[in-house]
Amino acid sequence: FVFGMLLVYFVNYFIAKHGDQAWNTETGWRWMFGSESLPAMLLLFLMLLVPESPRWLTKKARKDEALAILARVDGTEYAREEMVSIEETISHESGSISQLFHPGMKIVLVIGVTLAVLQQVTGINVFLYFGSDIFGKLGDETIDAALLQQVVVGATNLVFTIIAIWAVDKLGRKPLMIIGSAGMGISLFAMGIAGLYQAKGLWLLFFVLGYIACFALSVG
Repeated sequence: FVFGMLLVYFVNYFIAKHGDQAWNTETGWRWMFGSESLPAMLLLFLMLLVPESPRWLTKKARKDEALAILARVDGTEYAREEMVSIEETISHESGSISQLFHPGMKIVLVIGVTLAVLQQVTGINVFLYFGSDIFGKLGDETIDAALLQQVVVGATNLVFTIIAIWAVDKLGRKPLMIIGSAGMGISLFAMGIAGLYQAKGLWLLFFVLGYIACFALSVG
């Protein structure tokens, strides 16, 4: 997902470089949207080749099909062992919605939902989807220059997502959440101050990158 967004930022930037402001306003954005149909069509074609989940097939009493798919992964012996594990797991599955509201589960549910909501409330989608507009309007940038800064945002998101994958096993999720949340707060506050004093250009990009990096390290 993160790599795909970076790729789209690159494509949009190179399309924008082919024309001036007027061309991008009238025609460029059409090419940007149209270019995304190519990977969408490729995904549609490849999805036709993806086999069903062995677990789903087992639950639907289609064990032979599940075994055949598992055997393609690592042979017949592996398929049989994995099938035993799948059947055992399915046999122990039970529960109802009411279990979510038991005292032991209620706090976990509240924390999980709250984190999911706060992840979006931080405003990450504003920068990922409308970053080029922000850079263009607050930094007085041309369309291609604003899109280039958005490429830098996407690259930062990718790099720090990879770092987070490595760091979560070393440091744990909680320290990363605390550090990242504090960093996001500081970066957003700095952006507000920069806007108040009409600081533009690289200052704005610097604070946005700090925010993106902290988001990717924690709640991202």
